[in-house]
Amino acid sequence: MDENQKKEEPEVLLVVAKTDDNQLKVVHKSSAKTGIMKSLLPSIENLENFMKIDKHSNMLETFFTNFMYQCKNPTDFRFYHLPAALLDKLDILRDMLKSPEENKDFLAQYEVKPEDYVKQEQQVEQAEQKPTEPEQKVATEPELPKEQPNSLENRIDWEQLARLSITKELLEQSGDLKALLSGNKSGLVTIDTQIEGIPISTQGRIYFQEGDNGKLDLKIDCCRREPALDLPLYGTLLSEEAQKNILANGNAGHPVNLALKEGETTACLVSLDKLTNNLVAIPVNDILIPREIKGITLTPEQHKQLSEGGKVLVEGMTSQWNTLFDGYIQYNAAKEKLDFTFDGLDRNRYKAQTQQQMVEHKIFIPKKLLGAELVPEQQKTLKEGGTIYVQGMKDKQGQPFNAYVKMNFDKAKPEFFKWNPDKARSAAKEVTPTAEHRTQVAVNNGATDEATKQVKEPLKANGQQPAQVQTAKEVKKKVKGHKI
Repeated sequence: MDENQKKEEPEVLLVVAKTDDNQLKVVHKSSAKTGIMKSLLPSIENLENFMKIDKHSNMLETFFTNFMYQCKNPTDFRFYHLPAALLDKLDILRDMLKSPEENKDFLAQYEVKPEDYVKQEQQVEQAEQKPTEPEQKVATEPELPKEQPNSLENRIDWEQLARLSITKELLEQSGDLKALLSGNKSGLVTIDTQIEGIPISTQGRIYFQEGDNGKLDLKIDCCRREPALDLPLYGTLLSEEAQKNILANGNAGHPVNLALKEGETTACLVSLDKLTNNLVAIPVNDILIPREIKGITLTPEQHKQLSEGGKVLVEGMTSQWNTLFDGYIQYNAAKEKLDFTFDGLDRNRYKAQTQQQMVEHKIFIPKKLLGAELVPEQQKTLKEGGTIYVQGMKDKQGQPFNAYVKMNFDKAKPEFFKWNPDKARSAAKEVTPTAEHRTQVAVNNGATDEATKQVKEPLKANGQQPAQVQTAKEVKKKVKGHKI
């Protein structure tokens, strides 16, 4: 991957967390402001919520400053930057992360260390601790975001939540606290309280809104067994068409006039929150539909349909992986974002073109392969689709072997061959491990014979049989006794 590509292409911030089974995920864009670690799977559906970064921008400094302030165990996380267009090559990075020590040179090219972005902040804090002139203190204090990361958390009325049997610890354990601090709704939580001495228990989603008095107002969406489509929503009964659409795909499909404020009606888009079965309404004027979606400029008619809650087919969109796809798009008021669906569409329409793009696209070429160094000429050959012969690699048991290597562009990973795959197999010179390691590598990779089928330990170099069998034979030759 050349340097110009790194600078020109947008990058995303990847995270590997011990607490998440070391899964490789993308950092959510909201984490930049809050410092709360929120991550997403690297899929098309989450594309718009990825944190786009410039490794040299202030966004990383802001994120890591807030993150180090919030996180109790920052060493549980490892971060990597990667061009957004190469997210479909994550399998290679995942394989490398399985043996971080062995692949440390490769991983170092993409690793982002939080301490590199908080050094400047630490220097400011140290300067703040030193006695200075009043004028200097006034100049530096606005630059310190000390209360920014947890300001929302400090404004939450925890006593009010405790009366509903909701504690901070429970929200942290479920991951809902991160959602709340990011301005989103929680998942389903259990609410236990009493009204006039009568115990009440239910499930619902909680969230906060800015109140008129400058405080956070707690809001609760309680669960329903089924959507109440036959009841008025803000004084308005939904049409049969809207009810049918909501049951089919969760969205009314057109504006609905609702009396959000007494004495006036507002055109709103209505969607179903599938967790609670509650209807959610957002005024049409509060919804911003982009003119361009994934590389396709919407026609005036498409934009108008989306703005009015309709479902629109958009063809030839470009994913973050630089592949083309078609999809139906519709605004979801409950999620406050666009929904992408693919029902009835030919998902293989662009398959041939996509495969060709993958062949031409730059891929990861490691500098070290299974412990063997690759010279620049070998890396270039692999990148161009050629085959190289690599010596001194190590198998799963740590034993050396040699093999032909060729990149599989469909899987974006190298494949190993005993013969040269570029030549006819019958005419090719079969390449096997060196003579002194032939039996050893075969056993280590699962092959057995009569002498080795009971052996679980690797053989020593030059060994054709297990060490204990050889030793037994030597002892047998030396021992001589009288026949009885």
